Amino acid sequence: MEQLSEGKLRFLWLVTLLQSQELSAITMIDDPEVCLHPELLRLLVDVMREAAQRTQLIVATHSDRLIRFLDPREVLVCDAVSGLTTMTWADSLDLDKWLTDYSLDKIWAMNLIGGRPENFHEIMSG
Repeated sequence: MEQLSEGKLRFLWLVTLLQSQELSAITMIDDPEVCLHPELLRLLVDVMREAAQRTQLIVATHSDRLIRFLDPREVLVCDAVSGLTTMTWADSLDLDKWLTDYSLDKIWAMNLIGGRPENFHEIMSG
């Protein structure tokens, strides 16, 4: 085990957790993509979908790499606007025209579905 990378250890830990038969009614995971190779994210999403059949799975991420492997119906976009949090299912947005040319992660990166800090453009422009 000491010869495995941090990413491989984290992946094994997440898979072990998600395949546990003793998951609670709600399972929350924050930033599961940390240290994981993008191809492991694809496998992790499959394991998360399986676990979601046995638990209410809530996963928080800021990673476009993870979103790339999700369907819009699996993404709840959270925005803070004037101190209030809004939540919108990505599949309730009119994304069909965008999804013909772009993947969900690209649509998120273009800021077409939200989920960015309120002052994102100010932060990026310095």
